[in-house]
Amino acid sequence: MMNACMHIKKICILLVLAAWIPALFPHAAECAPRAVVEKQRHDFGTAYAGSKVFYTFDIKNAGDEELVIKSVRTG
Repeated sequence: MMNACMHIKKICILLVLAAWIPALFPHAAECAPRAVVEKQRHDFGTAYAGSKVFYTFDIKNAGDEELVIKSVRTG
């Protein structure tokens, strides 16, 4: 019973700290990179096997830090 009580206290303390951290460092979120993609989808229509289709997505960094794109995937 005592271990369960201590476990709950630890969780409560962690939740309080997690809620306070953004308040202590409000500029951290403002300084982060932020990817902005106006058009997030593109319909290529009918594409035949073996054909190559291309489309360029414009990605802008609206944040203050460097935006690093490590990978992309199709939907």
